[in-house]
Formats: sequence, structure tokens, C-alpha cells
Amino acid sequence: MYSELDSIDNARKVFDKTRTRTMYVWNALFRALTLAGHGIETLNLYREMNSLGIPSDRFSYTYALKACVASECLISLLQRGKEIHAHILRNGFEGHVHFITTLVDMYARFGCVSHESCVFDEMPVRNVVSWSAMIACYAKNGKPFEALELFREMMLETQDSFPNSVTMVSELQACATLAALEQGKLIHGYILRRSLDSIPPIISAVVTMYAKCGNLELGRHVFDQMEKRDVVLWNSLISSYGIYGFGREAIQIFKEMIHQGISLSPISFVSVLGACSHAGFVEEGKILFAAMAKNTGFILVWSTMLVWWIFLAVPVG
Repeated sequence: MYSELDSIDNARKVFDKTRTRTMYVWNALFRALTLAGHGIETLNLYREMNSLGIPSDRFSYTYALKACVASECLISLLQRGKEIHAHILRNGFEGHVHFITTLVDMYARFGCVSHESCVFDEMPVRNVVSWSAMIACYAKNGKPFEALELFREMMLETQDSFPNSVTMVSELQACATLAALEQGKLIHGYILRRSLDSIPPIISAVVTMYAKCGNLELGRHVFDQMEKRDVVLWNSLISSYGIYGFGREAIQIFKEMIHQGISLSPISFVSVLGACSHAGFVEEGKILFAAMAKNTGFILVWSTMLVWWIFLAVPVG
């Protein structure tokens, strides 16, 4: 109950006062701590549970693996994840698709392509989450060809399930990396046929893909067709114009974004300042930065951006 109410301290107090702690009690605390982002604490308790001789079940393994990436992806946590993986193998749980999928996702978060690939290849059954995790790992770690090929394999093998938003975003990122415009158009067509074009992360990736493939006009057309536009989609369009040095257009889009009442994010400022830098608009960038400085919520981000922006602008200006 306390974990559902985000009262982790009270949940921990109840746990500490419980004399007889069954595996289910431990799992309840693991879940609460992991969802709250207390990965290291979860892993320390998991190790304590093992030292007491309490056996792990599929929930214990799942929460422990998620704890490895619940906080910052530190190398030490990767080692803990490998230990849990070894524990799973020793206890004969490698055939359980649920937490093996979680294991695949853990290695993906750390960018361990070879480890993830080995686990994925040995999976007796794969679901859309495991396919998507492997594809995303390839796309984010400099292997766009492998991401596209694995997507093709997924479509051939999974007749009764369909790609999710993670799959589609990863494929669009792979196309953008390769500037594979025709392949990107095919994937966009699939998105339209599957009615996935209302999902903001997918449409943002579509806009970025067209821009990086050299078709900014088509990216703008996709943007204009959207009735609901979130901050990520606006940022994608601003960045797209900035890439090609269309600084004034990027600034105009930024102003329109503000006029429509969209809540700005740090990426919004990075995008528009980057556009000023690419276009050599030093003075315009200074004016925008001064306007940002009125919002004290982004002081640290602004300081970093200012140094970064001046570094890029100096060779141009």
C-alpha cells in the first residue's frame, strides 16, 4: 500500500519491523524501491536476501535486473547485472521469456551489444519487447544496418504480434543515421497503415528522419499534419531547420511554439541556440539567451549552453 502511495520511507519501516520476511515480502520492497529509482538499495537488499538463503523467483530476478538501470548506468551496476545473469543460469531460469527480456533490456541500456546479442540469440521464445530492445540497442550503438536487418527478421517471424513505438523509433533512427530515405519512407508508410502516426515520439522521429535524409520539406509536411504537437515534436522541427542553417526559420518556429503556450524544455533552448550557431546569428543568439535567463529554473543548463553556443558560434561569427 505504501509503495503505491509513493511513501517509500513508510514501506521500508514496515519491512524493517516485519519479523518473518517471506520471498513475497522481499519482492514487494524490491518493486517499490526499483520504481522509485533506488536501484543500489534494491541490489544491496537483494544480496542480503540471497545471503539469508531465501530463494529468488522470477519477480526477484526481474526487479533486481531493473534495479541495475533504475538509477545511473554505472559500470559497477553492470557487473551486478552480470552476477544476476549468472545466478539465473545456475538456477535454470534461462527459459523464462519475461525476465530474460528484462535481461536483454538491461544489457541494451549499458550498450553491451555483444552480451545482449548472445542472450537474444539463445532465447527460445521472443516477444515484441525483446525484439524491440535488441533493435534499439543496435540503433543506439552505431549498428544501423543490423537494426534494419533485425526488424526485417522480426516482421517475418512474428505473424501474431506487431512492432511497438520503441521499435519504430529505433528503425527511424537507423534510417536517419544511414540517410536511407527510401527505407525511411517505407517505414513511415507502415506507421500510417498501422495507425501509429498519433504517437508523439514516433512522429518526432519521422520529422527528424526526413530532415537527416535531406528532405526537410517532407518533414515539415508531417509536422503540419499533426493536430496535437508536444514539445518533443517542436524541438525536432527546430533542430531540423538548424541542421541546414535555416536559423531565421528555426527562430520563427521557436517563437510560434512560445505563442501557442508550449512548455519549453532545455532541449528547446539547445535546439534554437544550435540553429543560431549554424547560421552565424550571434546577436540573435544573445537576445534569446537573455530571454531564457529570466527563467531561474534553467540556470545550470543555461550556463552549459552558453559555453557550448559560444564555442560553436565563434568560428562562424
